[in-house]
Amino acid sequence: MKNFDSEIRIFSLITAIFIIELVSFYFNISGGPTAVMSAIVVSQSFIGAQYLKARNRIIGTVLGIVISFLSSYLYAGNELYFILFSMLWISFMSVMISLVPTDNSHLFQLGANTYAFVALPLISNPEETYLNLINRSTGVFMGVVILVITSVLFLLKKSKYDLKVNMQSIFTKTFRINKKIKKNNGIEINEIKNLYIEISDLVSNKRNIVYEHGYGLKWKGALKNFSILSMMLFLYSNTLRHFKKSNGEKSIHIRDDFFNILKKALMCKGDINKFCHERIQRTDIFLEHKSLYQAARRGIRAFLITGILMYTWYITGWSAGHVMVSLGVVYMILLTTYPAPVSGGKHMVYGTVLGMLVGWVYIQVIYSSQYTFNSPSLFFIAQLPVLIIGSRYLFVGKTFLLGVTFLTTFYFGLQPSNTSIVSYETFMDNSLGATVGLMISGLGISIIFPEGKRIKNQSLIKTTIKELAINLDSKNINMSSVLRHTYDRLRLSNSQEKCTTDDFIVLTNLSSLFILFHYIFEHNKDIEFTDIVLKQLYKWLETDVYVMDNEKINDIKELINAETGEVHKLTMCAFSILLELKDIYEN
Repeated sequence: MKNFDSEIRIFSLITAIFIIELVSFYFNISGGPTAVMSAIVVSQSFIGAQYLKARNRIIGTVLGIVISFLSSYLYAGNELYFILFSMLWISFMSVMISLVPTDNSHLFQLGANTYAFVALPLISNPEETYLNLINRSTGVFMGVVILVITSVLFLLKKSKYDLKVNMQSIFTKTFRINKKIKKNNGIEINEIKNLYIEISDLVSNKRNIVYEHGYGLKWKGALKNFSILSMMLFLYSNTLRHFKKSNGEKSIHIRDDFFNILKKALMCKGDINKFCHERIQRTDIFLEHKSLYQAARRGIRAFLITGILMYTWYITGWSAGHVMVSLGVVYMILLTTYPAPVSGGKHMVYGTVLGMLVGWVYIQVIYSSQYTFNSPSLFFIAQLPVLIIGSRYLFVGKTFLLGVTFLTTFYFGLQPSNTSIVSYETFMDNSLGATVGLMISGLGISIIFPEGKRIKNQSLIKTTIKELAINLDSKNINMSSVLRHTYDRLRLSNSQEKCTTDDFIVLTNLSSLFILFHYIFEHNKDIEFTDIVLKQLYKWLETDVYVMDNEKINDIKELINAETGEVHKLTMCAFSILLELKDIYEN
């Protein structure tokens, strides 16, 4: 079944490209190659994701086309002003991609990519602006719309994801952790992390579940609730782990809350399996961690890279400069949004080289005869092996960028249509343009505000510490807000290249501290323990060195010895969390 699902996705994309080329051939649409490449660039790993993002794709495409016409109208014939406007637009799109929720970021990706395909090549031929705009706009819009239509048509086949298995796995891991806590057995941090991975799998597939599995939109509320309840179980499981680690008795209130949450999650699961969730009250979705600082850095970087690409073409007058600029910007946008830019860059290099080699073989063996281009059937059959190979890379998350660059290099090099005259010189020129565009974008991302893993994760940790400090200072913790932020911060820390478990543990423990201090405030808002921790948090923020002072550790120990009852249990657990953070940063 897994292989069949993958073949369906490949068949869907190939069908879209075949329709695009068929329409281009019979109606002599010169923007056919651009349409093919637009379909390839916006392809997603899941059909459900394609369906969900159909609206944003079309809106983003229209937005890019409108801005392309606007820029050409305002600055046609004035290259420097046109370059500046283009730099500002691509920069603005990069900022918006970084700030808006992931589900909507595709709109701005398409706004940037469409502008790259339609408007940026105009700098070399301002006298043919209107004709070029029409051709490229038609191509891009046709490619996106046909891809959307075929994706919806092939939506009859669902993904391999099994919701019921995933939900049961969440409960199994939760029960196993709770069983160890009851028996006073040691709990490894990997057990906590594996529980989060199961929850993350559920949340990331939530949209596809609704659209691919035939369950309908009425499931959205139930799935939202189950996701949030699962995250609460995750944080409470980690908190209970520290009660065991501190050799203290579990807090009655936290233990009771844990079982109440578990009961609600089981009810929610029952409602989902019965296709009914009327009894479940809707809850807000998780918030995504967005950094204005990071968005600004990405915007400045996009501004500079776009300027370098366009100015290089402007001063050289290179015939393949439009390929360099268009694909350079597209590759930059893809790398910026890719969770692992370094490995993604390597895959793009491999894909570009592979596209050049395969294209050269096609020129020498298949496309040397003009007859091939005059026959739609022969033309499509000839490129079918390329599409199959490229699609297999395209629909695997880890090799997505390899598939994109392989196919775009191949098609940009050949520019296949019924009016094409393919030559080795033209192909090499276009392929070299794609290579140079990738090199400039890749080097720009590596040099200009590089997205290092440690920078990202330290930013997430610092933001969490700051929020904890503010909450402790006000002695008021909004657990709903904490929960809505926690998921995405953990997701980001767990998705970075060369990620260590330490960053994940730190963020998880900091989130558990929110739970503990919430209960501490409920019992005794004037507890001295809070003031000591607060001073430590502010010192961390000032120094960016997350190591506890030995003096404060001794002060906390004295307070613990003086505490009794429920407050003693809570402070012991909080102290256990702080000690684990201390061990991580000292080692």
